[in-house]
Amino acid sequence: MTSGKITVFVTNEMMSEYEEQISVRLGVDRTGIQLNELLNLPSFQRIEVYYKWQLIPKDTDDNKFVDCALASGVDYLVTNET
Repeated sequence: MTSGKITVFVTNEMMSEYEEQISVRLGVDRTGIQLNELLNLPSFQRIEVYYKWQLIPKDTDDNKFVDCALASGVDYLVTNET
């Protein structure tokens, strides 16, 4: 049984991608505000990745998410990829 608590782990590399995506969707003016709101959430935790596994050869840009998941020892990796 789970406690119902979810922690979102992010790296600097992932935050850069989030910054890019937020600026496309909400505009540059809102980007900083949105990033700060994300980082201040109690369920958001920044980590450092010290090893790059390179497990996704077809879309190497997605490796940062797998590396983060492995480094943080998560139980699940949630993605919108098909």
